[in-house]
Amino acid sequence: MDVSRTDGELDEIRVLLVEDDADDAFIITTYLQSAQAEFGTYLLTRVDNLEKAIRVFKQHPFDLIILDLSLPDSQGVETFLALQEVAHTAAIVVCSGLADKRTAVEMIAHGAQDYIVKGDFDRPMLERRIQYALERRKIQLMKEEFIGIVTHDLRSPLAISKEVVDLLLREGVSETQKQFLEMLNHEVVLLDRMVKDLLMMSTIELGRVKLKKASLDLTQIAEKMAQGYELIAQKKNLTVVLSFPHEPILMRGDSDKIAQVWMNLLANAIHYGEAGAIELAITDCGDRVTCSVQDHGPGIAPENMSKLFGKFERLNNQSEGTGLGLAISKAIVEAHGGDIKAESVVGKGLKIIFTLPKA
Repeated sequence: MDVSRTDGELDEIRVLLVEDDADDAFIITTYLQSAQAEFGTYLLTRVDNLEKAIRVFKQHPFDLIILDLSLPDSQGVETFLALQEVAHTAAIVVCSGLADKRTAVEMIAHGAQDYIVKGDFDRPMLERRIQYALERRKIQLMKEEFIGIVTHDLRSPLAISKEVVDLLLREGVSETQKQFLEMLNHEVVLLDRMVKDLLMMSTIELGRVKLKKASLDLTQIAEKMAQGYELIAQKKNLTVVLSFPHEPILMRGDSDKIAQVWMNLLANAIHYGEAGAIELAITDCGDRVTCSVQDHGPGIAPENMSKLFGKFERLNNQSEGTGLGLAISKAIVEAHGGDIKAESVVGKGLKIIFTLPKA
């Protein structure tokens, strides 16, 4: 483990450099030793593998981590996730030899404050990226504290309210009282769902979504979600039609999160569907799987397509909820290394298509 410090009287910015290549480590160390940090001087510690990084951080927390993804004892996104688990309070800048946009987007989605490519930055750029990363992390920590307060102060009274309404509905009440209580129960359930969506969106923005990946059958999850929404669809005279392969489609992913994507897309399709069927399809494309949900509602005008996956977008003012369902689905799909898009013809409906890697 190498420790070096710059001179100066400003506050220290504690930096952990996790890099096994001596030449790359020398370049970054030289840049930081000659840099003039606006908010402090750099106290730099270098380790050459993930195990040492985790041990050192537990002993002496750091403000910033510069992390190479390819280490002797760990490779790729798992390197980042393992270190993030113990270094939650630190800003993490991934410094990789991979000039790959997909990898960069995946790292940011998982919570990295920045992604830089080796050999593609100079000293001023590195220092700017560090300062930006530190400020982003500071804001994120403030948001996390706020989310903790919201979780307790909003969800607790909602849970109590629902229990009271359920208790009253089980008691002997008049038909008029029952109608009012059912209206109140509907609003409490809706508000609880909105709070959950807001908390999920905040978690996504903070890069704190943790995928519990395991082997799963994608068709089984989709079939289960479709069965759950069948009665809701029937109330609107809609049928749910499945077009799935006969054989199970196995992949690695978070089954609860994948189920939430299907749930959000189904709920959206049923809400906007006007006639006929809601069509779910899954196609095995070798190393990837393509899934889609099609409704036959009013569709989306071309000028509104770019807003479809945005936060708080409700293209129909009569919609219930926060307008976060598609934004959350997009984040979950991308966290799995997948893609999501929409196709629509006005008057003929909307089709949401998402693709997931099997590995």
